Amino acid sequence: MVPLLLCLITASMADQDEIAKTITVDKWGKGDYTSVQKAIDSVPHHNTLWTRIHVKAGIYNEKVKIPLEKPYIILDGESRRTTVIQYNDAGECIASSTFQLFAENFMARRITFKRVGIRGPFMAKSKFLNIYTP
Repeated sequence: MVPLLLCLITASMADQDEIAKTITVDKWGKGDYTSVQKAIDSVPHHNTLWTRIHVKAGIYNEKVKIPLEKPYIILDGESRRTTVIQYNDAGECIASSTFQLFAENFMARRITFKRVGIRGPFMAKSKFLNIYTP
């Protein structure tokens, strides 16, 4: 099995002075949340200040969706090799993506998005990342 991998890297990250809040995700319970999606859900709608979501090393088996009304999010892992968001879903192409981005002003670094376990006729149609732009 050859997993699909993606690492989003930004040219520059917002300066520490520009980050209004940091939320920590740790799958072992040593952060603010154990789920990346729950951390994203905690960001206020129509946010206008950068919110850094620091995702501790680990494999997070979940779908992640950043809706249009949640801009200014920095998804920051510890290493693209050790911070992985993955999901196994062989459903309809767009709905089964591991990561969906609808919001503007988003950055990701040191994190890998992965779709696992897809074999057979679904492989050619599978997606693990959807980014929507206005």
